[in-house]
Amino acid sequence: MTIFVTNPTPQPNRPPITGGLLAAADAIDLMNAWFFVSEINGEVSISRIEDDGTLTHFGLDDLQLLLSNTCVQLGNRQMPISKFWLAHHRRRQFKIVFKPKGTLEVDEYNQFRGFAITPVAGYQKQRRFLRHLWRIICKRDKIKFRYLMRWLAWCIQNPDRRAEVIVVLMSEAEGCGKSTVGQVMLDIFGQGKGRHGLLVEDKEQLLGKFNSHLETTCFVLGEEVLWAGDYSTADALKSRITASTIPIEEKYRARRSAPNRLHVMLTTNHSWAIPAGVNARRYFVAEISDEVAQDKAWFDPLYQDLRDGGTEEFLDLALTLKLGDWHPRDVPKTAELAQQQVLSAGSTEQWLLACAEMEGVIGSGPAPAAQLGTLVSTQELYGAYSDFTRRRSARVDGLPNFGRVLTKICGPSRRLPVSRSPHRSPGYSIPNASQLTKLVHSHLKAGV
Repeated sequence: MTIFVTNPTPQPNRPPITGGLLAAADAIDLMNAWFFVSEINGEVSISRIEDDGTLTHFGLDDLQLLLSNTCVQLGNRQMPISKFWLAHHRRRQFKIVFKPKGTLEVDEYNQFRGFAITPVAGYQKQRRFLRHLWRIICKRDKIKFRYLMRWLAWCIQNPDRRAEVIVVLMSEAEGCGKSTVGQVMLDIFGQGKGRHGLLVEDKEQLLGKFNSHLETTCFVLGEEVLWAGDYSTADALKSRITASTIPIEEKYRARRSAPNRLHVMLTTNHSWAIPAGVNARRYFVAEISDEVAQDKAWFDPLYQDLRDGGTEEFLDLALTLKLGDWHPRDVPKTAELAQQQVLSAGSTEQWLLACAEMEGVIGSGPAPAAQLGTLVSTQELYGAYSDFTRRRSARVDGLPNFGRVLTKICGPSRRLPVSRSPHRSPGYSIPNASQLTKLVHSHLKAGV
């Protein structure tokens, strides 16, 4: 069983600080029960420990205002309790850390609070959920099911390490249960202040400024926050999941870096969900079956079982699943990812697929500029490609890159015969429509 590190619960029945005049010994004990001087990356403030173990941070002025009606009797004089406590040699002081695993030093206060639920051994209450994973989420595909189960277990067993691979669950139909998996994970990690799961419905929660909540977030469920055509978001998200650290910005504090511990799952109704280039290795994509969409007879018992202990049973299964040295980077090749690569192909590949569909070398005009299955000059091909790409408001590749892609897909360039080009200009033999489609798809899949 994986061992996690958490702080002891706050002192039970702590007396409140209600104002008045206190003896020195009582004052220091009372303040230490509620407050400590905290340090994060060299920045110092005062933190109050709430009853649930979470922290509220105060500046010096705020602390003095909060406790201005409480003083300490020192001989013949009185001193504000905040001033007395801050100057006392017995005041508590900790470095604030987030350590799900490892060794907690005596001068550290850990913001990791463990899971929101307690694991329970058993099978009966989680069996419907496992059936949902197998039959609906993974469409009875053993490779997908094995990977997804390992990914979920790895995230739970390694909340201190980033997964580096995003799970993307796709379905154009509503009510298929694609969010059910993420919701179970959110129930395990918990949501809200002091918990480590985050439901993201606005990309700014994940990619925007003032993101201190990410410092203690382990699992993220993003619902409809990514569309592959939103290139800036896609690039930022890719950087966020692969980087070893996250830049943390908090109001009135200097920007700092924190270790990246994010495990991200996305659900989407878009058929083109991710910008999966030819070397995409950061996504596991699964298209969800719609066979039980909106089926209350399927979902009502499933959700009831999860509420009655199924989530606790799944947590126990995930914690005890033997993974060895397996890492989520070992992503299987799926047909869904290959399709995302086709949709995310570079502008040259997209143009070639369009040529295959139109059965001709197409440019800006309605009629093909040349026929497929023939040798066409590089200049003519590049002109047609450039016109087609600009018409779609996409970025036009330079001629050298255009030529490299054509060479990979269509083979090396050749000289045109004298009858067609006195100077024997170079050109490419463009295959017929069906062969061209196969070659482009093979080219895209080869990079997975």
